[in-house]
Amino acid sequence: MIGLLGGTFDPIHLGHLSIATDVQQHLNLNSVEFVPCKVPVHKQQPNVPVDARLAMLQLALQDYPQFNLNRCEVDRESDSFMIDTLKSMASETNEPLVLILGTDAFNGLHLWKQASSILDYCHIVVCQRPGDQMRQKQYDNYWTKEAESLTKQPSSLIYSLIVTPIPCSSTNIRQNVKSAGQYLPQSVLEFIKLNHLYTSNKINV
Repeated sequence: MIGLLGGTFDPIHLGHLSIATDVQQHLNLNSVEFVPCKVPVHKQQPNVPVDARLAMLQLALQDYPQFNLNRCEVDRESDSFMIDTLKSMASETNEPLVLILGTDAFNGLHLWKQASSILDYCHIVVCQRPGDQMRQKQYDNYWTKEAESLTKQPSSLIYSLIVTPIPCSSTNIRQNVKSAGQYLPQSVLEFIKLNHLYTSNKINV
């Protein structure tokens, strides 16, 4: 199976890497594809250019041989939609695809383009932290409690995984001076400092 973790990664941080590691190890995924979004449709615009975000991703992933940078959304000329990425990847592999989502993203899944078709092309793993609440009742019939079930069919299942809680987000890192170094890979922190990124947010790295 192949995992997909999408996002703006502005910047990538240890929370992203921890979630990907938890899912990869728990489900024994062959790889996890990090899929950066060039221009997000449902979120505010990234704070730094896509080239800088790609460079930080490359630095962060270099110590994780089973993690790959996937440029499909960055290289696409049109807007970035996960359904298009799933269709493209499903046409290129026979392995089941596993879309990795946090609880907030899953709860907003109904807002995505062609949301009702997402599970035609992948399974979904919802990464939960203690206390997270699910609010997507329309998917009640898709849940499985058996991780092995995901290997037995190509798509259409939803699995919940309790992940290691790391109290960080890209927003907090951009805004909070003290948390920046603590939750960033050292190589990414050095890149931010060298290129004076997020200086408008007064992050002292």
